[in-house]
Amino acid sequence: MKKDNYKIPLLKAQTWCENWIHLKDKEKDLAESDKYNPKEMRAFLVAKEDLLELFEQVEDAQYVRFYIGIHEETEKYDKVKKIPHLLMVNARGTEPKNAKDVVGEEGDGTTAVEGAPVNDFSHPCPQICDTDSPLYVP
Repeated sequence: MKKDNYKIPLLKAQTWCENWIHLKDKEKDLAESDKYNPKEMRAFLVAKEDLLELFEQVEDAQYVRFYIGIHEETEKYDKVKKIPHLLMVNARGTEPKNAKDVVGEEGDGTTAVEGAPVNDFSHPCPQICDTDSPLYVP
């Protein structure tokens, strides 16, 4: 596994999370065919090995927090393609209500950090789906 490929710079992660949170506002004037289709983010698959690696990054973390993000890709497509991501960070706390994210910052936030990175181990569905699952809605 190429673990470093899954570490996301903080500024990129923040942008992706903002894209998700503000998606409806950004698309309000678009034609329906140009709006993000919820079927483009049905589920995420994460390998057990990757989750175990996540806990190894911060030994005293008791939790993992997941954030939804949207990467707006324009270089390979005629129009903006929105690619879903499930971002994962370690969190510390004695109870879920007081768990705090453990996210390291390095420099200006444009490079991924080693000790407490934002991780994107996810494989979104569609692309990798179990269409036979009772949770899969066609």
